[in-house]
Amino acid sequence: MNFARFRAWTAAVLLCPVTAHATPTTDAQTYDQKQHVLQMQRDAVSQRYGQAAKQCWQIFLVNDCLQQARLDRRRELAPIEKQENALRAAKRAQAVADRQERLEAKKPSVETPDDNPP
Repeated sequence: MNFARFRAWTAAVLLCPVTAHATPTTDAQTYDQKQHVLQMQRDAVSQRYGQAAKQCWQIFLVNDCLQQARLDRRRELAPIEKQENALRAAKRAQAVADRQERLEAKKPSVETPDDNPP
């Protein structure tokens, strides 16, 4: 019964809306929160794989069972990795925008030329 509740909770966490296309205005705190949620999802998948692998050693066809457990793990990790990549891309885009803003602030203002050339 506890395992069924755990799976239901994990499915809810996996399906929670973490933006796949994060905007460049994502601040550091939001990034850290999203990264933490994704890490929790990754840990849950890893824990489920560990439990499945442990159960595989109790049956006769160990290799087939382990292969299926690995396949399930890869399938569950694929959307998490996609979200992590999108989050990293958004962080890189924000860093580029911040760097560009700092460079623009350092650049001297363009002065209009005088009416009387030298």
